[in-house]
Amino acid sequence: MYRTVAVAVFCLAFAASSTAVAQDQGTLVSVLRGLAWNASKSEVLTHFKNIKDSEFSEGSEKMRDPLLKETLRKKKRAEYEKIEKSYQRLSGKRTGFEVSVITGEFAPNNGESLLVVRESNAQKYFMFADGKLWKLVVAYNSEYIEGIGFEAFVEAVSRKYGEPDETEFAEASDGQSLARAVWRDDQTELRLENKTAFFNTYTMVFADRTTADRLKQINKAFGAKADRDDRKVRTSILEIQDDGDFGGNDDVVDSLLGSKTNVDVLTGRPEDAKINRVGDDP
Repeated sequence: MYRTVAVAVFCLAFAASSTAVAQDQGTLVSVLRGLAWNASKSEVLTHFKNIKDSEFSEGSEKMRDPLLKETLRKKKRAEYEKIEKSYQRLSGKRTGFEVSVITGEFAPNNGESLLVVRESNAQKYFMFADGKLWKLVVAYNSEYIEGIGFEAFVEAVSRKYGEPDETEFAEASDGQSLARAVWRDDQTELRLENKTAFFNTYTMVFADRTTADRLKQINKAFGAKADRDDRKVRTSILEIQDDGDFGGNDDVVDSLLGSKTNVDVLTGRPEDAKINRVGDDP
């Protein structure tokens, strides 16, 4: 019975019309339902504005009472405005998210921010790094997962994405229990975690692998507490160093200096073997 319920939970969480998902998107990233990694805050808000407008159109199509239509219009507008007002920069003073279900999913003063979308069965956190969407955290309501074992939940996800690439177990009173499962494709990583001990929920964390790897490089090279402005510059430096063709990065130099610049980056350049990279051991 639990397995049947778990499959139903999974299907509800990932139901999306075929028109909403771009044909060239990877299997895991299809959860974004028409959005894409690196989307801006404005693009994400427009996405949800269109969803609320569609919900109003569908819901009011057969309504004859103008008052009921207006009530529904106000409801959908309020739902969108709630999403819009949820925007929070994860820097400066404490936000409360440091001790929430998304603890560990961001680093303070790391150029990150988020939008919160509350749905009937889950709460979704759309997370941005330097203004670009790179992570989606889905935390299910405790009532929604009540009676569903984490192993059954992982099995339900496995039916869609195949066997996980990694699993992790934790000590439990009756031995070891499954605590985490990870799936990866070329573009996206999905991580399921059992957080019932502290937050009475399961979370699904989708992340853009390219951005995740870049943030790890920056944290490794400069430490987790570097401020946002420094990180923006350092990200650009890493972009320069990641490209073997230094002459093709004039635009990155422009982004550092804030104006169009003609720079000869080849003259006097040492051999590759003698170049120290950011993050390399001295």
